[in-house]
Amino acid sequence: MQQAIFWPTLVVLAGASATIPVVQNPTTRHLLYWVVLSPLALGVVSAFWLAGIR
Repeated sequence: MQQAIFWPTLVVLAGASATIPVVQNPTTRHLLYWVVLSPLALGVVSAFWLAGIR
């Protein structure tokens, strides 16, 4: 796994997960969790998993 891609990706995920709880509107916060953070996290995990296979 390439470190040049791994750490910036973790920084983006950490920033997204730290920013979402600050949102005051519960509906918007719920959408951010399920529509933005979940696919982003699953996409990153899938990309690193596929990169590790090859």
